[in-house]
Amino acid sequence: MDQWLFEQLQKITPEEQNYLDGDEQVNRDIYTKTKGFEIDSQLFLKQKKLVTVRRHSRFIEFPEHRHNYIEIVYVCAGTLTHYMEGKALTMRPGIFCL
Repeated sequence: MDQWLFEQLQKITPEEQNYLDGDEQVNRDIYTKTKGFEIDSQLFLKQKKLVTVRRHSRFIEFPEHRHNYIEIVYVCAGTLTHYMEGKALTMRPGIFCL
């Protein structure tokens, strides 16, 4: 992976800083406006765009949720465990999941 891109991906976002500062729950308002936890693509997509790239929040256990879009996850460093339909999938650098 290009060093510049890797450095950009490692930067801590304001949301992640909140978790590092002690927030213990994901701020649902960033992701959804519904009672159920369905992550809404319209909260992330720029107007008239069909695709966006967004880093997944680190430093917190993300609650069970659904998406109204297709999510592609790529691991750059460390490990990530996804739970899908009750099964654990641990991902390592260089692995992606659709």
